[in-house]
Amino acid sequence: MMTLEYIRTSDNFDVIYWGIAFVMSVFWGLYGIMDEANKDCEVEIITERIGKVINYTKTQTKYIGKNYSFLKACKKIGILYGLGAFVSDFTWSFIGWCSLYLLLSQYCDKDLATLNIFLGIVAVVGITGYGFKIPEKMKVG
Repeated sequence: MMTLEYIRTSDNFDVIYWGIAFVMSVFWGLYGIMDEANKDCEVEIITERIGKVINYTKTQTKYIGKNYSFLKACKKIGILYGLGAFVSDFTWSFIGWCSLYLLLSQYCDKDLATLNIFLGIVAVVGITGYGFKIPEKMKVG
């Protein structure tokens, strides 16, 4: 029976783990380019209308027509903007994989319980591809 300790110390584990981490991070980077290319406009949501006074409280991204071709998406948003989208999403995903790797190496240490909770949250957010939402949520106003 293989234990977690045996798998962690195995040389093949590291190669497979970082291979999966790199491939998934590239996937989220390419997804970031496609996502930026498919954002066509933002629509304001009306939450309150009193006579002629209209209050807009938030906007929602509306997708008009999907670009399914990667080359068309790159042409639409430009090389520099596409590279920025790729690097941003790739980096957030890779940070998640690094956090999970660090968490696996120290999850039994009771003194690092708070750090391990933080690493777990960062790992889940990064690996699932939602890291790019963090800067949007941090905007004020």
